[in-house]
Amino acid sequence: MSQKKVARLRRASRTRNRIRRQGVLRLCVFKSPRHFYAQIIDQNVGQVVVSASTIEPDFKKQYANGGNIDAAVKLGARLADKARAVSYTHLTLPTILLV
Repeated sequence: MSQKKVARLRRASRTRNRIRRQGVLRLCVFKSPRHFYAQIIDQNVGQVVVSASTIEPDFKKQYANGGNIDAAVKLGARLADKARAVSYTHLTLPTILLV
């Protein structure tokens, strides 16, 4: 493995450990060229609490293109609504972004 990749994985591990110690939820977002996928993960049990994506049938009916900025904004609002529905209001954003 290259030095660059090892350093990136070490930073990611450190961030996840810090979030686990804080006991808060973690937001994980993946973007493909055509769609967005977002999950809220409970680090204490290692389980996805809430998820949303632009490939869900309800979302596809309302928005034709799932890979643009407008879709990302709407997906964030949808994820927040789902999180509020199960009474989760606080979460942490990891500071490491993978490009």
